[in-house]
Amino acid sequence: MKPTDEQQRILDAFKTGENLVIDARAGTGKTATLQMIARFTALIPAWIWTEEMARFLFIWMVMLGAMIGVLGLVGAWHLARRLAGPAAGFVAVVLLATTPVYYGHMFNNPKDLPFAVGYIWALDALVAIVLQMPRVPRRAWIRFAVLAGLA
Repeated sequence: MKPTDEQQRILDAFKTGENLVIDARAGTGKTATLQMIARFTALIPAWIWTEEMARFLFIWMVMLGAMIGVLGLVGAWHLARRLAGPAAGFVAVVLLATTPVYYGHMFNNPKDLPFAVGYIWALDALVAIVLQMPRVPRRAWIRFAVLAGLA
């Protein structure tokens, strides 16, 4: 793929080794530009880092995000069921799954969605602790500490 003039200027600036800030809007080719930049890093040999490899890894990143998003749906169901019963769990999953922002982030945002999913599960663990007061098992505290730390 031949880079556009803007992409070529970015590649030339990257090759100088100086700090680089790219301000780009949706649909301007940021992903393709990052794939081109990746070819010039010493992290992965050039004979391995091909355009096909970049696309393959991008697809897997999207699928991993989708799996994390499904974990968030399960977490929302579990939390709502714990608080208000099975019907509330079903409603929570339906509302979250049909929220365009959440659905879109499942496939396009590898940074923010894992934190949101971790927050849902940490909140579920915290609610479990509150419901078990005053005698909370050590396992519940450990579960909450790990999940809150990951979130």
